[in-house]
Order: sequence, then C-alpha cells, then structure tokens
Amino acid sequence: MGSQPMRIRRTLGAVIGTVVVTAPLTSAPAHAALAEDEQDAVAEVYSLAIVPGEPGDPLFPLTWGNADTALLTCDPAGGTHPEADGACAEIDRAGSIAAIDRPALCPLVFSPVTAYSWGAETYEETYANPCFLKLEKGAVFDFMSRRQSGGATPAPR
Repeated sequence: MGSQPMRIRRTLGAVIGTVVVTAPLTSAPAHAALAEDEQDAVAEVYSLAIVPGEPGDPLFPLTWGNADTALLTCDPAGGTHPEADGACAEIDRAGSIAAIDRPALCPLVFSPVTAYSWGAETYEETYANPCFLKLEKGAVFDFMSRRQSGGATPAPR
C-alpha cells in the first residue's frame, strides 16, 4: 500500500508526458472524429500539474521533481482529483479553466507556482504563491500537497 501513491504519480507522469508530446500534433479535439451522437459519451480529460517556480526565472526555476499532479475527468466527474465534482462544476460554470477568475486576498509572500493543464484545455499561468492559485482557480487546482501549500514540513537535518 505504501508504494501505491508513487505508482499513481508514475502513471500520471506517463499520461502527462504522452499528452505533452502528442498535444501539439493535433489541432482539433481528440473526439472530433467521432460521430456527433458519440461525442456526448466522451469524457473531458484534464491532466493537471502544479509546479513550484516560474518558467525562465533563474531565482525561482521550475522544479518538476516537486510537482503535484492530478487527472480530472468531467462528464462524468472523476479521475485522481480529490475535488472532481467541484472542479468540473467550476469549469462548466466559467466555460474554461482560463475563465475562472475569483477574487483572492492572500499574504504577499513571493513563492511562485505555475499551474498547467493539458488535454481538454491547454492552460499555463504562474501565480505569486499557492494561496493565489487556490483562491483564484478554486477546486480545479485544489490538490497541492502540504509541502507546497504552506503546511508544516520537517526541517532538513
């Protein structure tokens, strides 16, 4: 049982890697070739990642080794995302991840994180800290581990 989370992360890494490699090769949605009546049965799949750091910033480089990932499916809601129902509802209400824009009041601590989505929607945005990401995008990116979301972590020895 102790190795299950690692296996999930490896599987998600493979899924995300596959999406990253194949996504630029297509310009139409994956289900565009299906008959119109079959499209309703295809779930929307989002591969999500939260990566500490900011692209191109030498002081806060992206650290993919500390990334948190989740697989979100909508219609029906599911995947490995802990708040799949809420995340799908927010995407549906706003129309896209990019359109979700909730007000946020957070501490002014600069600890950047970059949020990514591949699959049903390609999205990338850097936030000043995990608090802004969580409050502005709601349940969609509410799957960060305690080490990134400001929870207590043991001091290095």
